Amino acid sequence: QSRSTNTLRAPSKARWHNGLRKAKGTHAGAYTRFGDVSELTDQIDDRFAIMFHGDELTLTVGADNFGPVREGWTRSFLFYADGFGKDMDFHSAHSLTVEPLPFHGMSRYPYGPDETYPQSPEHVSYRLDYNTRRIKGFYE
Repeated sequence: QSRSTNTLRAPSKARWHNGLRKAKGTHAGAYTRFGDVSELTDQIDDRFAIMFHGDELTLTVGADNFGPVREGWTRSFLFYADGFGKDMDFHSAHSLTVEPLPFHGMSRYPYGPDETYPQSPEHVSYRLDYNTRRIKGFYE
């Protein structure tokens, strides 16, 4: 079987400049760098591709991962996404920043001082190696 690749990249300039995606606000913080993010998207492990307005994530799967389609049949694909969304509502917790990052084991969001985002070597490395695109917040 061929390995899937998932690539995060800047938005298409044509789409961005034609006004289809206009940023109304921006969370301040560290966003995921562009490039291969397969390690972040291949499993559910609290390491997310943190995307900015208009960022594009391309999912590529090799055709040899699937058997032939029977004659007269068609093949459909379903994309399963596991993640968290955050808005800039004034009444939302931490609405102006990317942090604190959510995680599946949290009891609530925002989580209290007795809980923290995972600090394993893998999670620390993820934050240092992947989330390197610092974006200034709309209100900074």
